[in-house]
Amino acid sequence: DIVYTWVDDSDPEWRRRRASVQPPGTLSADALHGGRTEDRDELRYSLRSVSAYAGWYRQIWLVTDGQVPAWLVDHPRLTVVTHREIFTDPSLLPTFNSHAIESQLHHIDGLAEHFLYFNDDVFIGRPVRPELFFTGTGLAKFTLAPVAIDRQDEPGRLSGAMHAARNNRALLADDLGRSVTNRIQHIPHAHLRSSLADFEARHPDRVSRVAAARFRSPDDLSLASELGHYWAYARRQAVTTTLAFRYVDIGSPFAAEHLDSLLTRRNQDCFCVNDAGPYPHPVDGTRVTDFLSAYFPLASPFERTTA
Repeated sequence: DIVYTWVDDSDPEWRRRRASVQPPGTLSADALHGGRTEDRDELRYSLRSVSAYAGWYRQIWLVTDGQVPAWLVDHPRLTVVTHREIFTDPSLLPTFNSHAIESQLHHIDGLAEHFLYFNDDVFIGRPVRPELFFTGTGLAKFTLAPVAIDRQDEPGRLSGAMHAARNNRALLADDLGRSVTNRIQHIPHAHLRSSLADFEARHPDRVSRVAAARFRSPDDLSLASELGHYWAYARRQAVTTTLAFRYVDIGSPFAAEHLDSLLTRRNQDCFCVNDAGPYPHPVDGTRVTDFLSAYFPLASPFERTTA
């Protein structure tokens, strides 16, 4: 299966829910960054990439705060799931913390044992096989990133992802006596549903604490995007791998060059086009959309089309 999380902060109802919740005093540096919730139509093109290059999936689950893209059509292979359907404690909603949402993904009713978790800014770049993400014996594969967890000796305010990476490392050291050094690559995350459930059964209080943080917190864990991989590895349920991958920061001065290279070469298994801001100057969102529409020009079965 494939699981997506998605949000569109231009939705007036979502904005009303967001305005009704007062952020706590202690937050991660990027907790309120608008780029985390802005929709540039990435989901449409990510679904196109999956349809074009990874059609072997069984079911797609789109996890949202009750939102549905205006262009999405009913389709038997895509199911919209609300946060309320997967949170063990619905009183913790609404939430605006991706780590909280990720901590509950394995609760999706009907989710396959083997699944890939996609952010909507992750794309399949060329034809791939399931064996890129899982071994023939059913183990999950993950890819280490070159980014070290301790790249700042005396950190100031960290991003939510870096806070979570440090917390992940501390938990693994305390629980399993294992030490990790690197972040995980921002690719489709391959998981065993049972492995994530086992983690929650062993650490219910920690998972509950993450689920209760409505905004990115210095106390977060990143279960689906990093910690779950190391946990599965320590329990012999996952192995490391490598694949052809490109990460593009849309605010980088080299962003246009990287996008042009991707479009010309088409030699990456997958790539991420990420808003890692805030940036000193506005980002050209049209440049990103033009690239995606050129790379993935054919509509997927999930989108409403006009003549």
